Amino acid sequence: QPFDSQIYASDKIDIVNLKVFLEKYNKEHNCKIGITIFIMKLLGNLFKKYPKLNGNVLFGLFLKKPQIDISCMITTDNGRDSQTITIKDTDKLSLEELSSKVQEKKDLIERHLDLNVNRQKFCCSFIPTFMLAPFLRIMSYLSCCGANLSWLGLPKYRYGTAIVANYGKIGMSDTYLPICRMIRFI
Repeated sequence: QPFDSQIYASDKIDIVNLKVFLEKYNKEHNCKIGITIFIMKLLGNLFKKYPKLNGNVLFGLFLKKPQIDISCMITTDNGRDSQTITIKDTDKLSLEELSSKVQEKKDLIERHLDLNVNRQKFCCSFIPTFMLAPFLRIMSYLSCCGANLSWLGLPKYRYGTAIVANYGKIGMSDTYLPICRMIRFI
């Protein structure tokens, strides 16, 4: 759509050397960093190097985001559900810190203690189906403007600068996710 300021990209990358690097890194640092965490960190560094990519176009004006936040799709409830978590200031975290923050958020969601996820589910349960599309369109617009809708489980810039989804874990090599209205303006 003409008002959509997102950049869509797809590429195939040989990750044999990355796997070797991560295996060596994990042994040296006594940790378990996977490809998803590495890509999140890589994106954080990319947006730090090219800050003009970190923002939204609103009414024809580029609005720079105040920080570099990267979101990640995770599976919960033994693969029966998925959620998106956002890690703030990804560019400032080490690989170990990033991995730890992702695991902490995943644990909170799986124990049903994440306030944002609980609020989102609660609020959406009261919205009639025919009202979901206009409601999400209004919320995405407000989120794009930087409105803090945390009372709905949608804090300011909920989905950050980019979203990483690793569907290779479930055996899919090429996957294109539909971009829902709520994240159109990330």
